[in-house]
Formats: sequence, C-alpha cells, structure tokens
Amino acid sequence: MHNIECLGRGPRENYPDRKSCADMGVWRTTPSEMGYDYIVPGENGNRTDCSWVKFGHGSGSLAIVAGRGSAPFSIGPEGGSAQEGKHNAPPSSFNFSAGLHTQ
Repeated sequence: MHNIECLGRGPRENYPDRKSCADMGVWRTTPSEMGYDYIVPGENGNRTDCSWVKFGHGSGSLAIVAGRGSAPFSIGPEGGSAQEGKHNAPPSSFNFSAGLHTQ
C-alpha cells in the first residue's frame, strides 16, 4: 500500500477530544506519514469524521472503504499491540482500523 486518500479531518492526526482543530477536506498521505515516532510508542495516526477512505498500491490496485455517516480510521505497522507494533513489524506490513458503519 503506497497511498491513502480520505474525506475527513486532517491533515494531521486527530481524535474526538481535539478534532475541532483539524480541518475537513480530502487528504492524501502514505501509511508511514500517518503516524508519529513518539518516544513512548502508543496509538497514533488517527483521522476522525471520515466518510470514505481510498487505499492505493502503485498504479493498479485500489480499495475504497465507505460507510453511512462518518467515523474514525487509522493505519499503522502490524503488531500484537500499538506499543510493540511500530518497532517490531516489517515496514511493508500494516494494520487498518475503522468504524465506517454508523446509523
């Protein structure tokens, strides 16, 4: 997966408790640009109020995730937990987390 595009809050990570400081728009990024290498590893890179997310790999494949309403999503290195994931996983392996189904 090389690029990500979403309609939601950005361009930086944001969470429900501080999402009002993030602008709504269509944002383009990569999985490695979504997170931050904090001193103490933990959950990071979240985007809130997303209506759809597109995942691209090179020039050919594309996956689109959309739902009714809006929801947060994040993507980061694959691992057993947020704290160990970023530091132990190969860079080409990612976990995706979303709640893009609301009523």
